[in-house]
Amino acid sequence: MDLNEFMAESNARAKRGRALGRMMIFGVLVVLAFTAFLWIAAPNGPQAMYLEEPQPYALAAAAPVLAFLGIVIGLVWMVRIFRAHHEPEPKGWRYRDW
Repeated sequence: MDLNEFMAESNARAKRGRALGRMMIFGVLVVLAFTAFLWIAAPNGPQAMYLEEPQPYALAAAAPVLAFLGIVIGLVWMVRIFRAHHEPEPKGWRYRDW
């Protein structure tokens, strides 16, 4: 395999990886939208179905909110990785003559 074939294969793999990254980010956005829809569409908020009168649901509301925040933090982390420069410049100190 010569250098041109190697670079062509490497570029093709990089394009596939970036396409996969875009699909992953789109998937997370769909999950976030669906989660927000379910939260808004809940008729009385999160509560136990077997209780006769509604109870304060601060503790029951904390779990979905924490899950939603976890998804948002994961999305921000994925976007940060996706947008990072894939070939950073070499560090100057590594090539310094001592």
